[in-house]
Amino acid sequence: MPVLPLSRFVAGYVSSLTGGDPEFVSEIHPADEMFAYGLHSLYGSADAAAILYFATGKLIADATGAALAWRFGASGPSTILDFAAGFGRATRFLVRHFPDARISVSEIDPLALRFQRQALGVEAIASGGEPGDFQPAQPFDAICGSSFFSHLPEASFEPWLARLWSFVRPRGILLFSTHGPSLHPGTADWSRGIVFRVESETRRLDPGAYGTSWVQPGFVSGAAARVCGSEGSLHAVPFGLGGHQDLYLLAREPVGALPAPVIPLVPRGELERFALGGRERLTAEGFVEAASGVEITFFIRDEERGRVRPEVADGRGAWRFDVAIADAGPDDVLRIEARAPGGVTRILAMGTLRPYL
Repeated sequence: MPVLPLSRFVAGYVSSLTGGDPEFVSEIHPADEMFAYGLHSLYGSADAAAILYFATGKLIADATGAALAWRFGASGPSTILDFAAGFGRATRFLVRHFPDARISVSEIDPLALRFQRQALGVEAIASGGEPGDFQPAQPFDAICGSSFFSHLPEASFEPWLARLWSFVRPRGILLFSTHGPSLHPGTADWSRGIVFRVESETRRLDPGAYGTSWVQPGFVSGAAARVCGSEGSLHAVPFGLGGHQDLYLLAREPVGALPAPVIPLVPRGELERFALGGRERLTAEGFVEAASGVEITFFIRDEERGRVRPEVADGRGAWRFDVAIADAGPDDVLRIEARAPGGVTRILAMGTLRPYL
């Protein structure tokens, strides 16, 4: 089974994410498009792309774990389907979250299914381009569709929602995520409640059928109401999936029967200014939202070089670093992380010096 080699630095980072879990599977398949997307956006740094890959997978799995704990309690569900799971960016964390559950994955790519079956020991279920192509042999307590509906056009959004919902067991739950309207990069016509763009990070699928979409909450609630009527209770968690996408939890319970879910806060923020002072120093400035108690840390490789608490005003906190970088190599990974009081960490910025030298 071909896998990408991980540097000692990345292996150490993964160990810190997993608490040194010796059973955690860290192999990345060379065809994994989520890794390839990070490699492209991070100017070819394999170390930075791997860190982004694992950090994102953990955030997705942690949000999923919190949602399933809300629904099923400490015991968790007995059966879980990770739908459109790719090469297991999040699945590898889910199997460690729920070691007693029977976890299945579904994908359109046979290579991804084979990799997950061999590397993670999960059941692999082939999907297809149309909702009717998805025909699992049994329903599930929980179906997780992270970052799937964020790629669908209006014509297939509701049919896919209905298809996945039809395989949720009584008292089960369907989790899915969307890009909220605030993530749309420009002006748009929101008269339909959804905006679709014919582009995606995947090259395997027709971008006209699997591109990028942004949806308003009312569009989702309307689709959910038509699909499940009074048999389902929809709960929305803005930015609940990794501090980025909106998370929706559709439970097989009468509307209003469940309390609001509690998903751990993931810091949200951005790098706004980055400047090099020759080869000696680096200045970075940005902000983080809902900043009370959040700490911002600057790393070179795995070494902490600075930590600040943002100056909070009106729900936003400004942060700034002035860091010596003379000892940093051109391919050493520099990253800025935000850590919430509960311990949830999100990477705000990351890269190497090579593109700037």
